Amino acid sequence: MKYVFITLVFASLLAGCYKEDDYSLLNLDPDEVILSIEIADTVLLANGSSSTTITVELPLDAEDDLSTVKFECSKGTFAESESDEMSVVAKLTEVNDTLRRIAEVTFLSSKNDGIATIDISVQNVKKQGIVHLEFNPPNDLNIIPSSLLIHPSQGEEIEIVAQLSSASGGTSTGQVVDVSVLNSSFTSVGTFRIYNSLSNGEGQTNYFYSLAPDSLYIGDLYIVGETSVDGTSIYDTTMIYSVN
Repeated sequence: MKYVFITLVFASLLAGCYKEDDYSLLNLDPDEVILSIEIADTVLLANGSSSTTITVELPLDAEDDLSTVKFECSKGTFAESESDEMSVVAKLTEVNDTLRRIAEVTFLSSKNDGIATIDISVQNVKKQGIVHLEFNPPNDLNIIPSSLLIHPSQGEEIEIVAQLSSASGGTSTGQVVDVSVLNSSFTSVGTFRIYNSLSNGEGQTNYFYSLAPDSLYIGDLYIVGETSVDGTSIYDTTMIYSVN
């Protein structure tokens, strides 16, 4: 009888273990844990400021351990956390006279165009949303030299910044800006030690320029910047002076 009793106890423990395993989220239908994902706008400008609201609905009777929603994005940030991930506890909210359990975040676009994936998870149950980030081109260009004077006899160099801007927020990264320096005969002169012609997150490209190997030229210099948007060129020219 003693052995029978031990066997029965062991069997009961095993049954309890299987019951807990059956409850594992791995065995739940994802559609029963995350009912829906709503993205208000699925196409945004890649300007670093365009936004959309992401709403996730969970079951009304979701237990506390199944009420926290984690959001992660491959590009951009969430306004509430100012980072690329955050967690939100879904709350009972009345929407159009209907009670729903929802978690809501605001997604902000990055300045890198392409597809931004939004990973949404409740514990180990995961779903995904997608936002398309469209390239935001510039409509203006401003050439900014670090100095209006350069001294060739001293081997001096200046930094040149090309600043892009757009009426639709920050410009997307990766816009090409070509810069050249012309003398009073409108002939290219001098040398670029650094030539970064792809725009960064600030909408800038930067260059380091000197008149070398020419150390004798004195006179006007024209810094010309050019970028192209849909086949149309945008120019800016700034004059500096070569002096002794």
